[in-house]
Amino acid sequence: FFATWCFALPLSFVGCFFLKWPVMAVYMVMCADEIVKVPFIIPRYKKLLNDTYPFIEPKFTVVEPNGIEHKILLNEIDFGFVEGTIEDDNIESFFLGEDELIAVSSENYPIHTKISLKELIKHPLLIREKENTGRKLFEAQLEIDGLKMGTPLLESVSNYAIFSMMLSSQGIGIVPRAVAKQWSKNNRIKIIEFDKPIKRKLFVVVHKNKVMNTNVKRAFELSKQILSIARKERDEIEKNLK
Repeated sequence: FFATWCFALPLSFVGCFFLKWPVMAVYMVMCADEIVKVPFIIPRYKKLLNDTYPFIEPKFTVVEPNGIEHKILLNEIDFGFVEGTIEDDNIESFFLGEDELIAVSSENYPIHTKISLKELIKHPLLIREKENTGRKLFEAQLEIDGLKMGTPLLESVSNYAIFSMMLSSQGIGIVPRAVAKQWSKNNRIKIIEFDKPIKRKLFVVVHKNKVMNTNVKRAFELSKQILSIARKERDEIEKNLK
């Protein structure tokens, strides 16, 4: 929340309308909310690692998925987390968990809580940018079903931009279930299930020839526990919302 509404969006507004920045500069600032989140997210993971193995000093790098693949191949990082597998024979992917894409709308938006993709694409859609993994999964499922999405009402690098327009009943957002559940904690929204689930999978990836020392192996195993804890917290949230 802080990263988007207190940093990326205000700075983008000022840069666009007052400072007259070029389009690419404004775009880069809009993407920067993912970077600003680092000071709030990574310390929590680091704390768990330090509490368990205080003698391990981890280093974190935040890059795009293609950047993770590149750094693994160059042995610049020990392992990384990605959505979907990486198609490179030198990289191994280990399944960690999965989530799914669903649709969300404001409570008053006229739509049923379960809908076919054919009916869904008739509505104004709010969706992530074309490079986003979830967007690619959504379009792939449409292609399998012989469907094609028209021009979305909104394409955004930020889930919170989707959230803002969705909450004002301007369209239907396509987001991961975990994101939708988080939004529903403090907002009255409608969660819309697809007739065909669209699953997205999370993997930890490593170089197939990577030799891990004892500390890297410990950090690797602990990372799996972190994801397990996150899933339990999500399930607890869902339980309390029912």
